[in-house]
Amino acid sequence: MGPGQSQFDILRIAASDAINYGKEAEDLIKVLQEWDHQIGIDIYAAQTDTIQLKLTSRPKDLKAFADAVYKFCPDIVDQGTGSVDDLAKEIDAAQEVYLWWD
Repeated sequence: MGPGQSQFDILRIAASDAINYGKEAEDLIKVLQEWDHQIGIDIYAAQTDTIQLKLTSRPKDLKAFADAVYKFCPDIVDQGTGSVDDLAKEIDAAQEVYLWWD
């Protein structure tokens, strides 16, 4: 565990990035802050290329949120669930999102 002023500092400490998509930690933080403002998130783990978070409320439009997650992190579908619909189902069931970039 490291020091920080907000939950987003974990990404800075871990040097999280999606460099193969041209995104550095601050780019990731910007999107996650938007999600936090919209639905509430609790980031509980971060590494260089992975972020795990819980949703503190269910998105009003789960399909739109799953689309946004896919746009932000294509690997979650392309190398994971196989479809945005299946991603939406997983998010709904777990109320969590596991992001990773190869």
